Amino acid sequence: MSRRGWVAAETGPGEWRRLAVFDDGWVELPGMARSLSDTRSRLRTSLLALVGFVAALGVIAGISALLATVDDLPMIVAAVPLVLTLALVGAAVVLSVRWRRRGVEQVRGDAEQAQRERRARLRITRAPGAPLFRRAGSATQLAAWLEGETHVAGDDVAAVDTAREGRVHVVTVVFVDGRTRAYRSPDAKLVELLGPARRPPRAARPAPTT
Repeated sequence: MSRRGWVAAETGPGEWRRLAVFDDGWVELPGMARSLSDTRSRLRTSLLALVGFVAALGVIAGISALLATVDDLPMIVAAVPLVLTLALVGAAVVLSVRWRRRGVEQVRGDAEQAQRERRARLRITRAPGAPLFRRAGSATQLAAWLEGETHVAGDDVAAVDTAREGRVHVVTVVFVDGRTRAYRSPDAKLVELLGPARRPPRAARPAPTT
């Protein structure tokens, strides 16, 4: 068994968990899941924005150099590089403010969820005798080290369906006993880790012998 990765997802109305996903299933863990839900997408967006910002500065510098070779430019034309620079900086500030506001809302939501769970005494604790510094090699092992966790065993999963609701990825897990459980996340890693393409086919039961 090996660990595939992690993803943060909404497991119910207003309830978020970090999913530690292994080859044999996954374990739902608490802790700042909202704040982690768009970490990967935000990193990609930040890198693209940085590349775009540098490229735009290069274009503005080129325009400035070109205009510098022209004599007696009208004031409005000569001010074009400055206007473009101010617009670029303004766009960067707006994007930064939006991200910061979203981050504050996510942290607040995580704190409120933690308070609700403490009041309801819904706590995940380390099982007596569980190692402190070992890395679990399977979902079964990690679940055995914790008390109060939600453990989804791969053998209990009958089917996995995926959908898209705007920017949100939705994975619906159908269990062999007929129950269903839906996970929602803006992180595309949710589909990569839990999607049907990653689920191994269930082994056929041997025919009874007579």
